Amino acid sequence: MKHKLLMMSLIGIFAIGGLVSCDNDDSIDIGILQLVSATPLNKVAELFESTIENSDFAKTHKINFTLRNPEADEATMSTMATNLVSNSDMVLGIATSASQSLKKASKSLDKNIPVLFSAVTDPVDANLVTSTTSANGTNVSGVSDMGDPKKSMELIDTHFSSTLTSKKVAFIYNSGESNSIQQVSLAKAKMNDLGWSVVDKSVAMETEIETTLNNLGSDVKMLYYPTDNMCAKYKASIAKVAKEKNLFVCCGDSSLVSTGGALFSLGVDYSSLGVQVGEMALKILSGENKIEDTVVGFASKLPLVVNPSLAASWGVTLPESLVAAADEVVEVVSE
Repeated sequence: MKHKLLMMSLIGIFAIGGLVSCDNDDSIDIGILQLVSATPLNKVAELFESTIENSDFAKTHKINFTLRNPEADEATMSTMATNLVSNSDMVLGIATSASQSLKKASKSLDKNIPVLFSAVTDPVDANLVTSTTSANGTNVSGVSDMGDPKKSMELIDTHFSSTLTSKKVAFIYNSGESNSIQQVSLAKAKMNDLGWSVVDKSVAMETEIETTLNNLGSDVKMLYYPTDNMCAKYKASIAKVAKEKNLFVCCGDSSLVSTGGALFSLGVDYSSLGVQVGEMALKILSGENKIEDTVVGFASKLPLVVNPSLAASWGVTLPESLVAAADEVVEVVSE
């Protein structure tokens, strides 16, 4: 695998449907636009690349990857998107706004290369596609990270309703991230149905996380955050307060359980998500599928992951029933 600082001139030639011809060098340039540095998004990028790099297709084609990360700066992201689309045969957007920027660049440049997305919860609401159940007939498709926050709420109710002194759950999330708002809305409605009180602790910036959580009442012992890029990036801030206040923390991204960000998760496996979108890309590159005929995919793995050792270090004990039900038990106290 080679990350190029400057993209080479186009060699592989793509039409909207995929690869139509390639010269003897068989070189293909793939651009990746990742919204921000965060463990889940990093996993998508890493596994997307490795899935393609280790494929049979890569044995006969030289694949050049160019990864760009604007760290959520909109102006920088727009410039990066334009450059990637201009110099790539295929592009991948990781997270909603990055994917939107690539789609916009593709349209403005009138360049119908395949635009894939990943780590996007609702691609229809984000105006990336018009349907997630049938092909869209455009050069945009990908894999959504929409899990089922309602099932996470059912999990909490099943294993904690009789062990906590108060059936209250707090939600922390980025108030500016539409994906997070949607997930929390679903989760709140479910908890209300289950007879729990909900406490909204949305934040507009990362500097508010610790202060907001420190203001939680002493009767709140359950905290949930969705697949939220800000929360994932600043999971250490959440963990710090959770440890001080002896909170149980559940999140929407299972990878954060082994990296100190939560005690348990019935959530998306972002490594698996990277593999899925990598496999989608390979089918388009090889000509097996056309991008305009490719239906949006959804996360296929939603494992229950628990971390009893981390819980003990935070001064709490996970219910035995929860640990017994887990698909994976990790025993990691910190990264």
